[in-house]
Amino acid sequence: MDETITSVEETTETETPESTEKTFTQAEVQSQIDAVLSKRISEEKAKNEQAIKDALAEYERQAQLTAEERDREARTKQEALIRAREDEITLREQTIAAKEQLSELGMSSGLVDFVVDLDPSITSANVARLAEEFNRAVEAGVTAKLTGTSPEDPRANTRPPAKGMPSQF
Repeated sequence: MDETITSVEETTETETPESTEKTFTQAEVQSQIDAVLSKRISEEKAKNEQAIKDALAEYERQAQLTAEERDREARTKQEALIRAREDEITLREQTIAAKEQLSELGMSSGLVDFVVDLDPSITSANVARLAEEFNRAVEAGVTAKLTGTSPEDPRANTRPPAKGMPSQF
């Protein structure tokens, strides 16, 4: 019995986490910090240099364009911005319409992100499909919960009465 206790004590002494822990000097820590910082600085410097090169190339390209070409590009950019704003407004309107459709069907308006689209017909179709699938899933869940045996009718007692008990029970 004493041999078992001493062997357990010996094994616990050799497996202490302190024996695997490494300590660092201030110089080692500083050198690791410097290495990480220099790596990040060089990465950012490379990104900035590439951005500057891209901006200069775009400036030179713009300088070579005629006034008509510059106006056409500006108009194209403006049209793209207007289209993006219109899409954003349409999406908001469709979100409101989809929420109304979902609430009419008795479903949570939190599901609106799953059905909304820029096209109203697609949004309506998505709402209908979601409602159909949701109802089918609810019905399957209810059916699964209700499966089992029905309760027995206590009046339909088929056992013979015990001795001394009237037969009317």
